[in-house]
Amino acid sequence: MASAERTVHGVTWKDDLAWMEEMKGIRWNTFIKGQQETWAKRIAPLKSDIQVLALELEAAQYISHAPLFRAAGDTVEIAYKGAILEWKWKNDRTIRQASGLDARRGGYVWLTEEIGNGAEVYAVKLYKNGIAHPIWQHNGIAPQIAVVGGRCYALEAKKTLVYFRLVSWDAMTGKSYQVHYEESDYRYNLELIRGDEHHAYLRRQSGAKQDLFMIDGRNPRRLFTVEGISLDSRRFVIGSRQGEYVFWHVDDGWRASSALRKAGWKLPSTGRAVPETLDTRRGLMVTRWQGCRVLWRISKSNPPFTLWRGWGEILIDPWDGGWIRFVKPGMETTWWNSAEDTTRPTQTLGSLNQVGECNLAISADGTRVPYYLIQPVDHPKGLLVIGYGAYGLSTSLMTQRWLPLLRRGWALAIGFWRGGGDHTPEWEDQGRMHGREMVLEDSEAVVRAARAAVKVPAGRTVLYGRSAGGLWVGGLIARYPGGELAGGAYMEVPYLDVLRTITNRNLPLTEIETDEFGLPEQRLSDLASALRWSPMELIPAGGIPGVSQIVRTGLNDREVLAYESAKWIARSKNPAAILAVEGGQGHFVSGVTGREQQAQDLAVLLSRPSPFFKKSNP
Repeated sequence: MASAERTVHGVTWKDDLAWMEEMKGIRWNTFIKGQQETWAKRIAPLKSDIQVLALELEAAQYISHAPLFRAAGDTVEIAYKGAILEWKWKNDRTIRQASGLDARRGGYVWLTEEIGNGAEVYAVKLYKNGIAHPIWQHNGIAPQIAVVGGRCYALEAKKTLVYFRLVSWDAMTGKSYQVHYEESDYRYNLELIRGDEHHAYLRRQSGAKQDLFMIDGRNPRRLFTVEGISLDSRRFVIGSRQGEYVFWHVDDGWRASSALRKAGWKLPSTGRAVPETLDTRRGLMVTRWQGCRVLWRISKSNPPFTLWRGWGEILIDPWDGGWIRFVKPGMETTWWNSAEDTTRPTQTLGSLNQVGECNLAISADGTRVPYYLIQPVDHPKGLLVIGYGAYGLSTSLMTQRWLPLLRRGWALAIGFWRGGGDHTPEWEDQGRMHGREMVLEDSEAVVRAARAAVKVPAGRTVLYGRSAGGLWVGGLIARYPGGELAGGAYMEVPYLDVLRTITNRNLPLTEIETDEFGLPEQRLSDLASALRWSPMELIPAGGIPGVSQIVRTGLNDREVLAYESAKWIARSKNPAAILAVEGGQGHFVSGVTGREQQAQDLAVLLSRPSPFFKKSNP
């Protein structure tokens, strides 16, 4: 049973809801059942609205998720949907899902599939065209996969979500098992990165620290050190050919690898262009700056020049084809075939009566924080502020799921605050560990600036965050529990109970996230810092009575366990704070089920009378 009391550095605190952490027993089952019944009653009268919204979401996502990517010599068609891939044989109607996929030879696909009902437990499999069942399968591995030199490489799990061993099998038979590397430092997690058919990379990472090794198909029995192991902040952006990459070190800035320099590639200056994607096979490079992306044409003979620039996402086909996907906030997805079209990709115009632009907010320490604002020509009916700000990951700019709001006259603000991968590596690092307080200050500045720009009061403002995005949403509404900053919050699988999590070594991610959120057991300063920004610790005794909330979670989530959301709802002490909890779901939900749930949430958000719209708030 989880202990209600926990002591670190002589500081003892008690959690009267610690019993929820077991996620079993009569009290837990009763609580969850009650929340599910409350949610069912809330959405029951909105059935027709939910159906309409689900159809809108399906139509909005159709072009973005078109199966235009190609692999295995154009014999495999792939739709890229974030953490989930959908694929099919070219002449087959059966659509399958995968987490990772490698297809080097026509008629064969090596992939990883989630086999844990959302718990992020994966298996590596080999499929052959015309055969429904896999030729071979091995369980307990990471979602990444690489087929190099006739061998299939994967990462084995030490425990859920912790990957510590690089292994391989004969690609065709699944036999001849070999171990190539085993990580002994508990703070590091491993990641496998595909290259071409002759090489791949193994990256070990702990927060801002990264090290890189290369797998050479000509010498599969050993790993080659790409750059020496470093305890300093470092980043790598991998190219498409062996030995070609750019890397950043906190003391030296960005540099090109010796293979890139030797080949004579002319790259854009990194002064205001941070490398994000490098594809020398196609002669393309993507850079970013304050959330803005640039697609460059690069070569060995001419200086780089711009093909496309804008606030959006650029996804170059990770396999054989030439298609590139462009996603701009509030606009329809654009596809461009770089292999066939010699002109520049078209800058898609907005299909809605709206204006999009990048603005700057001023944080508490004077830092200028960029955010992208979409607003209707007429006065907006509401404002949704979204953001992430953790792990150095870029903020999602795919807004298809928010198009129903935009069509109904809402404004949308997307924040690029510190901690996220939208700007420079220094920007990422400033939001880690003790910098989490600055993330709260940055996000608050964006909310206030966006509200002022569109002239929307707090009572018509909703904050959205997913997973670690729950840190800033939860932190802000706990700081302003009466709804003074925002009258609504919408969170999915949110990370909220930080102090309990980072002092519990039994949880999957605690040990490998010490350089992201700190290690209070070893550093008193980390404990003091977490007490200042952990959302659960910021909730006042009276709860959060002035903020209506939708908090969605899944009982099978292993990244952010469902009890965090359950505790949060209980501590909010607000009948307008509702927990939408699903059994048998994990951290990621896609397809028809995902659209249905998003439609439910939007229907509640848009319902009249809406608990999210309060005239009393300034």
